[in-house]
Amino acid sequence: MIIRWTYDDNFPPLATDARLLELARELLRCHRRGHHLVVLDRTIAAAIQDLDLSNQEKALTNRLSQDYTQTGNLHKQAYAYVSIVNDISVFAHKQDNCFKISIGAAIESRVLDPCAVVVEDVVSDGFMYKQIFEEIARKSPVRKFEYELIHGGGQNSVNVLRDKFERKRIALAIIDSDKSSPDCSVEKKTSSLSHLFETANWNVGDFFITPCREVENFVPFDVLRQLPSGTRNTANDVYLRISAAEDDASIDLVERIEMYADLKSGIQLQCCALNEQAASWIRSRFELAGLHELTDVPGYGDRIIEQIKSSGRLISEFRALIRERRWQQRFFAFFEKIFWYFVSNGALRT
Repeated sequence: MIIRWTYDDNFPPLATDARLLELARELLRCHRRGHHLVVLDRTIAAAIQDLDLSNQEKALTNRLSQDYTQTGNLHKQAYAYVSIVNDISVFAHKQDNCFKISIGAAIESRVLDPCAVVVEDVVSDGFMYKQIFEEIARKSPVRKFEYELIHGGGQNSVNVLRDKFERKRIALAIIDSDKSSPDCSVEKKTSSLSHLFETANWNVGDFFITPCREVENFVPFDVLRQLPSGTRNTANDVYLRISAAEDDASIDLVERIEMYADLKSGIQLQCCALNEQAASWIRSRFELAGLHELTDVPGYGDRIIEQIKSSGRLISEFRALIRERRWQQRFFAFFEKIFWYFVSNGALRT
């Protein structure tokens, strides 16, 4: 994350406080380790040069001062960033896209640890998000990311995120929407998370509900058809016909069948597994493709991600499709908000 520390009139009275030196050293350490991107304006960089820093720390401070030409305005592009407030008392609050954290709070917290990213399953979901983050980094203003994936365990993700807040870390959660159509509500998903952010004493972070049903829906059909469970799957023809009909009808990319279909278990409308509104929406897609009598579509199984993980070719194919315009139009805006929490300097060799 971008962590800015700038000079103001509140700084001079703190110059002899030992906590100022502690913060300066910790900021320099986290920048050197690549946990975050620390931005120091030239005035404050000059001021902390007078503190009891090592020669290595002073050299890095001087480097950050020189880098300010390139980094000084980067926060204006950011969805979220941290600003260190020159105050020894302990507080942290958000104002627009800025988390204002006092010197006292920065010292007493673990804000300088890499951002904790809570995902529903760190083995499968975590793998997929890692591939996506690495490709998204290619288009970000700062191409080095640092984060720590944390296992949320599905419905337990709220409690895991609460634990990270109790430990005073920068933390965010990525939660599957489980939407079966564009109009399905995510209110139940967001209510407990919103309550956590409203009541937590420390809530430096955010939560993100996927724009598609679940993590498997980030996988394009071109990859699904190549899975061991997909090569002879009759679902391929169904989704191809629906996708072609959606193309012909100029359906918005974020309202396509591949965003909301249950790719693992398939679609069984006769079983009433979906609410009537979602079932009606899916039937409309069948009818658009001339599949008026179709009620069932087989799934690709519970091991979609495991099958991708076990094949270097499929991983490469998936990452290549992430870079294509069609995938970017669907999902880049979602991930663009998330990656600002990961912005890093990259570890420095010393």
